[in-house]
Amino acid sequence: MGWRKRSTLRENEILNSPADYFKIDMRTVFQENSFSVFAKQVVESRLPELKKIGGIEKLLPSLVEEEEANILIGAEQEAQIRKNLASSLPKKYLKLLDQKSIGHIQFIDYMSRSREEPFIENLINWLENEGEWKDKFNNYFHAYLFSIRKGKSGIRKYYTGWDTFILLANNNIRYLIELVNKSIQIYLDNQSIAQIQYIDFDSQTKATQIIAKKNFTELEGISINGATLTKLLLGLGRLFEVLASNSEGHAPEVNQFYLNKTSEENQNVEAILTHAVMHLALIRIPGTKIGDITSTRDFDYMIHPIFAPFFVFSHRKKRKLALEATDIITLIDDPKKALKHLIQKNKRPAEVLQSSLPDQLDLFGEYLNVSN
Repeated sequence: MGWRKRSTLRENEILNSPADYFKIDMRTVFQENSFSVFAKQVVESRLPELKKIGGIEKLLPSLVEEEEANILIGAEQEAQIRKNLASSLPKKYLKLLDQKSIGHIQFIDYMSRSREEPFIENLINWLENEGEWKDKFNNYFHAYLFSIRKGKSGIRKYYTGWDTFILLANNNIRYLIELVNKSIQIYLDNQSIAQIQYIDFDSQTKATQIIAKKNFTELEGISINGATLTKLLLGLGRLFEVLASNSEGHAPEVNQFYLNKTSEENQNVEAILTHAVMHLALIRIPGTKIGDITSTRDFDYMIHPIFAPFFVFSHRKKRKLALEATDIITLIDDPKKALKHLIQKNKRPAEVLQSSLPDQLDLFGEYLNVSN
């Protein structure tokens, strides 16, 4: 009963709320930060040892974005970048440059490529007028993180901290407990002494990838539509991963979509999307516009945040793009064709689809990579 079953053993005998059962919308129960409070109580009741270290927030520290950029770039690449800048930047700026983090320096390069402007000129402008760049840092820095390790092996983006785990779970306490449990397990597996003060960033991120993969692989067996949902999720996940890692010059953090209602396929596609929401492959968000007078409010859709670390895109509810019903069908039936069309439609060259997949998606390389 509920989202998945709303009839008796006789399919034509429909159960209705509130006459036959009481429907609880968890989104209304957990307003604002109430889910975080509830989840903290649940987790800390299961792990009383957390009191010794100061609570779940201490166990799962969050990685500051500037520090994350520094880690993703790495010491070896930083040394090479600073060496190159020492020979191309006027000497009077070198001392000031030494005081700046490599993550911030490379962000200026990212913004220069986004606007097709000279990097050195922008770097000098930033060093002289740092305050004028504040809005750019606020608006684009998170998106920039996804571009740093594009096409490289290993961790391409970190997912860390209690607040991030809350967003990944999206009000699902089971998902949250899985994330915490797997983080602890991975950390302890790599320690000679079974004692925890805090869980490192790598262990947290690997846990989010493993739990995402676990729930993804389970999707195929949950219903007769499982294979369809798996293919849809793979196609959408690859689309948003490519958009995220190639965001220079484009709107940042595009990770939602809405359906253009202009196709005869709409009814079939809406049924697929409804099943995807029912089985937590997607989440559905009330749209910002109303359709015609005979329709209800349109919906926006997003891959469930729990899968963001698996595909590597932003888990935050941000910007959206339009998809046709035929795009959804083609993503399922012919993902390479659909991805090539959608990438070019969103003003990226088709060649970006030839870049290597994140390590956790290697198994699907033949299915997703477009070679020509």
